[in-house]
Amino acid sequence: MLKARYPKFEYSKARAHWAPVHEYASLWNAASSIPNVVEPYLIKVMRQVAAKLDPKKDADLIRDIDTFNKQEGQHFQQHGQYTEMLVREGYTKVPEFEQERKDEYVDWLKNRSLKYNLAYCEGFESMSAGGATPWFDPNNHYLDGCDPEAVNMWRWHIAEEFEHREVCFRAFKALYCRGLINSIVNGYFYRVWAFLVSLKHISSFQQNINKYMLEIDRAKMTPEERAESERREKEVGEDAKRRNRGIFRVFLPTYNPAHLRKPQGQDEFLRRVEPGGDLAAAT
Repeated sequence: MLKARYPKFEYSKARAHWAPVHEYASLWNAASSIPNVVEPYLIKVMRQVAAKLDPKKDADLIRDIDTFNKQEGQHFQQHGQYTEMLVREGYTKVPEFEQERKDEYVDWLKNRSLKYNLAYCEGFESMSAGGATPWFDPNNHYLDGCDPEAVNMWRWHIAEEFEHREVCFRAFKALYCRGLINSIVNGYFYRVWAFLVSLKHISSFQQNINKYMLEIDRAKMTPEERAESERREKEVGEDAKRRNRGIFRVFLPTYNPAHLRKPQGQDEFLRRVEPGGDLAAAT
């Protein structure tokens, strides 16, 4: 069962270079802007979905959408504070990138169908759930020596993304996949197409912010240091691609996010996030 959690993270002493490999931190700092802009939009989409569902037949799904929205609300609030930290650290144009994307989502809500918006959101959720494992992988050497506060925040967020991984998928099926033809056309072809749209749209947003932040970092470097930074950036990118191959399970006709393997240690971590839990011990 889904559960809304309300952890508190301390950003007053946080630093943008929270990982020994700064290029790894930069990649995830750029990723932080994604929930800050996507999840308020996602909540609005899911409220529209809930209003179209049958209160009796779809009662369980409506309940899960409510908890899903509460989780996502906590996520984007935390990432809003994270953006404030990045601005304080000198990446002052990050809010401009975010506002441009926020304006785009406002336009989508106004001018695109609920079917399109929901399928895009389901694509985003598939990406998030499929990329959860690295944060709980004891062999992920990029997490060695990291600031525990940053790691805790990301583990909490990613763990909840995995926890509610089915909600958008179930909602899309409930509204647009009734009957054999709709199950094939919408449940597979349209959904996979929307996943690809979401993947390209969101990845380019992250890449643009990451490029901007790395250029700020590298402006202070010698040519030799810059070359080394570029080498590390390439390694981080290759590692991310390798670890995220699981997201492409969405292409399988039998794909169902409920069948994804839960990251080892996720449940124990989430218990430590709850009141009375020892969050510090989770890292």
